[in-house]
Amino acid sequence: MKRRITELIAVVLVLTMICSMTVSAADKDSNESPSPSSSASDNVVQESGGDSIFDVDESNIYSGMQMAYQDGYIPTVSNGKVTIVLPLITDKKIKNNKISVSVDLGDSSSCPFVYKNYKHNYYAQNNMINNGSGVCPSYLVAITLDLKNKRVNGSYPVSLNISGKDSDSNNFSQQFSIYTMITDGIDDQATPSPSPTPAETPEPNDKPFSIDTSHIYSGMGTSYSKGYRPVISNGAVDVILPIHSAIKLKNGEVRASADLGSTSASPFKFSNNEKVIKKEKGKNLYVIKFHLPLEKKRKNGSYPVDIKVQAMNENNQNVTQTFSVYITITDEIIKATPAPTKKPKEKPSFSPKVVVDRYEFDKKEITAGKEFSVKVYLKNTSKSLGIRNMTVSTACDNNGFELLDNSNVYYINSLARGGETSITLHYKTDCNIASNQYKLELSMNYASEKGSTESAQGSVFVRVKQALKVEGECKDFPQEAEAGDNVPYTVAVMNLSRSKIYNVRCNIKGDGFEEKATGFIGDMDPGSSQSSEMQVLVVPLPITDGQKESEQYGYANATITIKYEDQDGHEYKKETDVGLEITAPSAIKGGDSSNKGNGQWKITVGILAVVAIGAGVGTTIYIRRRRLIHES
Repeated sequence: MKRRITELIAVVLVLTMICSMTVSAADKDSNESPSPSSSASDNVVQESGGDSIFDVDESNIYSGMQMAYQDGYIPTVSNGKVTIVLPLITDKKIKNNKISVSVDLGDSSSCPFVYKNYKHNYYAQNNMINNGSGVCPSYLVAITLDLKNKRVNGSYPVSLNISGKDSDSNNFSQQFSIYTMITDGIDDQATPSPSPTPAETPEPNDKPFSIDTSHIYSGMGTSYSKGYRPVISNGAVDVILPIHSAIKLKNGEVRASADLGSTSASPFKFSNNEKVIKKEKGKNLYVIKFHLPLEKKRKNGSYPVDIKVQAMNENNQNVTQTFSVYITITDEIIKATPAPTKKPKEKPSFSPKVVVDRYEFDKKEITAGKEFSVKVYLKNTSKSLGIRNMTVSTACDNNGFELLDNSNVYYINSLARGGETSITLHYKTDCNIASNQYKLELSMNYASEKGSTESAQGSVFVRVKQALKVEGECKDFPQEAEAGDNVPYTVAVMNLSRSKIYNVRCNIKGDGFEEKATGFIGDMDPGSSQSSEMQVLVVPLPITDGQKESEQYGYANATITIKYEDQDGHEYKKETDVGLEITAPSAIKGGDSSNKGNGQWKITVGILAVVAIGAGVGTTIYIRRRRLIHES
C-alpha cells in the first residue's frame, strides 16, 4: 500500500511538471516571436549537434486525440492498448520527407508495456486537424503499445526517438518523452488491512491510513482498483475516499479537508470544506465524501485534489496523511458560434483532380546497382477548371533508392483543364537491394482557378531485378574413350549472383555422345556451388555414304548446357564445351576391315573347345574304370 501512495504522489508531481511546462511554453509563444527551434518538450537529443529539427504542434487536435497538447493531451488507454499521438512540425527540409521513429519503454521489470519492435517510418503530408475543419502539413506519429495483463496503475514515461537525414544527407536525431496514465490496472502490492490490536501504537510519522481499493461505496461507479473516477453532475463533483485505519483513534473520528490547488487555474469554487468523519459501525473504516461545486467557466483537463486526513491516536499524538485524487473535467462550456446568414444556393463546383495517368522507364529492365529514369505523366481530370502553382514531391518506401535529382520537389506553373504534363525522376538503386517491386510515392499540392487549395496522391511501381551470374565447369572429362564406353563426368555449377536461382539442370549434346539422363541440381542460394554426377555413352561418329568405316573414330566435340530460372520463371542458360578422342573397341583393334582376322579367331576358339571336351570325356572314362576295379 505504501508503494501505491508513493505512485499517486509521483503522478501528482509528473502532471504538475507537464502543466507547468505547457503554461510556460504558452507564455513564451505569446511574449516572443516564433522560433523554428521552439519545442513542446525539453527532453531533446541531437546527434547532429544543431538546433532542434521538430516542434510539437501544441494548438491543433489530430485524429486519435481528445484535446490539443496545450489543453493537457493524455494518451488514450482502451482494450489493453495505449495509443500515443505526436504531431511534429518543422520548417527544415527532410530527405525523402521521411523520418524513423523507435520507442524506448524503459525498465521492462516495472513498466506496463509489452516489449516488441514498435519502429516505424512516417512521411510528411497534409493531415486533417480539428475534426476536419482544416489541414496542416506535418509528420503525424501514431503508435499503439500493447499493455501487459498484470499492469500496475501509475504514470509511465515513453521516449520516442526521431531520426532521419536532412537535405544535405546529414543524420539527425531528437527525443520526445510522453507520460501515459494507467488507471485500469491492479496493485500487486496491496495486502489486506490487519486488524488493530491494543499494542499497535505507531510513531507520528508512520502511515496509519490506507485506501480501501476493493469495495464500491455509495456514489462510486467502480472500486479504486478498477480505476474509480469522481462523478461530475449538475455543476459539482462528488469525491469519495474510503480509508482504513491501522490504529485505534481517539473518539473514533478523523478530520478531513480538501486542498483544491491554485485559485487561478482551478475549476472549483473555493470554500471552507473541512469536516469530521465518524468511524463506520462495526468496522475500522472512515468514508470521506466531498461535494465540490464547480465554476461555470471551467476548462477541460485533469486536476488533482489533495485530501488531508488528521486524527489523534490513543496516546494523544497527532497523525496526518494526505491522499491525492484526480478530477477529470470534460464538460467545458464552449460558446456556440452564431449561425451563418443564409446565402443564395450556388451550383456545386467540383475541385480539379490531378492523377498519375501513366509512366515510362528508360530501360526495359531495372537492374540492381544501376541508374534509371522514369517519365511520369500527370493529368488534370477536370473538364471545367485549370490549376496553378503545383508542386510534386516524391518519396520511396525503401532506402535502396537514391534520388539523383537536386531536389525531391518539382514545380509546375499551370495545367489547363483536361491538360497533361510530365516530370522525369532520376534514381540509382543499391547493388544489394533484393529483387522485388517497390513504390515511388508522389504528393501533389496545387491551387484551383477558384483559389481553393487541393492535394492528391499517386504512385509509381518499380520492379528491380538482381543480375544473375552463373558459371559452370567440367574438369574430369576424359581425353580419350572407346566406342561403347559409359563415360562418367562431373559438372560443377557456381551461383555468383545475389539472388537465388531455381531448377538448375545440366545436359550434354554432340555427335558421338548419347546422353543417359539430364543431371538435376535444383535450387541454389546466392554464393553457393553444387555438382552433378553424370554419364554419357560414347558411340561411333556418324558417317555418310562414301566415307570409310575408320572415319567413325576420331576427335568429337560436345556442349554441356546448364539451364536455370529466376524467381519469375524466366529461363537462362550457360554453355561450356568439352571433347575427347573416340577410338575403336579393343576387340577389333589391330585388324583390317576384311573378315580374315575374324576367321582365324573363330578357328582358334573352336580348337580350344574341342580339346576341352576331349579332356572332359577322358576324365569321365578313367574315373569309371577305377570304380569297377575297386568293386571287383
